[in-house]
Amino acid sequence: MGKKIASTNLNLIDEPISKELGVYITYDDDATPTKNQHFIKNGKLEKFITNNKLAELLKTKSSGNAKGSGTTLINPYIDTGKDKEKDIISSVKKGLLASSFSGMHSGINPISGEFSIEVKGNLIEDGKIKGEIEGAVISGNFFKDVLPNIDMVANTREARKMVRSPMIKLSKKLAISA
Repeated sequence: MGKKIASTNLNLIDEPISKELGVYITYDDDATPTKNQHFIKNGKLEKFITNNKLAELLKTKSSGNAKGSGTTLINPYIDTGKDKEKDIISSVKKGLLASSFSGMHSGINPISGEFSIEVKGNLIEDGKIKGEIEGAVISGNFFKDVLPNIDMVANTREARKMVRSPMIKLSKKLAISA
């Protein structure tokens, strides 16, 4: 614990009890009380996502994240940063503003971090949104290409389906094919 695993701009929080969203999950599937907690804070690993069985193996307490026979974040979000969305967009010479992803369940290897997923979004050139992109595929390694390369994080956050995240700019380019 306490090891730097990501950019200092990243804060990952699980919020099973949220007045904002009307979510009140007070116990996990092991009947362990849940609580709002950081898993990554300022880029450092705060704790592992555990159930009773995994916590016993790791000689720690359960984080209250049991789901079936495994573990899950119950209501995760990435905390906001200090950057304005318009400043993030204007800082991009050429890039992709991703608005949705497909294949997250099958296109990511959770052990190696390798991913190849379909993305939909907008092309950015010289700091301006130019047009829509559909059917593109981005690939890379989540642990090497994404986590340590979070350069900017917006000061506002949107909720889309089960994900609440601010706009994030990576300093490293990912492979994109269309």
